[in-house]
Amino acid sequence: MCDETNSIAEVERDIESYKELELSYKYKLVSEINKSCKAWVVEFKENIVASGVISIFSFYPTPNETTFMSAFVHSMYTEKMHRRNGLAIEILEKMKQYCKKEKIRRIFLRASDAGKPVYESIGFTYTEPFMAYHCK
Repeated sequence: MCDETNSIAEVERDIESYKELELSYKYKLVSEINKSCKAWVVEFKENIVASGVISIFSFYPTPNETTFMSAFVHSMYTEKMHRRNGLAIEILEKMKQYCKKEKIRRIFLRASDAGKPVYESIGFTYTEPFMAYHCK
């Protein structure tokens, strides 16, 4: 038997968490756009149907890569009706061109299972994911 009070409370908590996440995300994009964050969109009939963002950050040089600027791809999304039309690849190619022009040689991303073949098809290679620690 399901306790409706707990279910409703959980849904409300999820909604509040989502709202908080959405506000944080909007704040980050607005504060960084044209500085350390670049976004690309594809429009169809005046609607955005695909998008992707890179955040540019400083990273330590390594013996194999002496530059320190890097990009992290995130927020890749294509509306369901427009998938499998090459829009994600189009955005990723624009990102790669931008990074090359800006002499950003390292581009990182975290790929979903569905996204891995797309990224691999344009030259991304899989490496072990980062480990992370989240301060509380």
